[in-house]
Amino acid sequence: MYGAEPAEERGMKKLTAFAVGGAIALSGTPAFAQTIDDSELIGTGDAQVTLITQTTAPVKPGFDSWVLLDWMDDITEASQFQVRATGGEGVHVGYPENTFDHASLYFNDTLVPGEVDYTALNIRVDPSVVAPILLDVTLTYVSASGPVTVESVVVVPVLSDAAVGGLSYEEGDLG
Repeated sequence: MYGAEPAEERGMKKLTAFAVGGAIALSGTPAFAQTIDDSELIGTGDAQVTLITQTTAPVKPGFDSWVLLDWMDDITEASQFQVRATGGEGVHVGYPENTFDHASLYFNDTLVPGEVDYTALNIRVDPSVVAPILLDVTLTYVSASGPVTVESVVVVPVLSDAAVGGLSYEEGDLG
């Protein structure tokens, strides 16, 4: 349920997600810089929403993996927050059941200035995909001045059997 967790627990989850992301960035997985400037904004909105995530947690071919994208609002409220993504050949993107064709924020569909929240995407890559995925992410939201669209690219590392010590898993072994 949105907002049902104490603030301390929400903060701890954010810290955990950040720590995991940091460990991945330090592990040698290439991180590609992604910046959003005003030229990438379409519309006349005055909210400035920034995608913080540049590289997600890695995914394993043949398995469903949830990846998180962190967002921050810098200026004014951004509502009706919707994220859609595509990843190219052999990459399948899914969304939470309650939103069906897009991802929204975890706590609700609105960001206020200074707030950080995340969206979750379900990524499944075909076994033939071995290189990092460039995920094309489209954010749409409404600010006080109107609708805004922001286009971004996020790197999704793909694990190989060699990357996990040659281990291979069967569906259902991990849970």
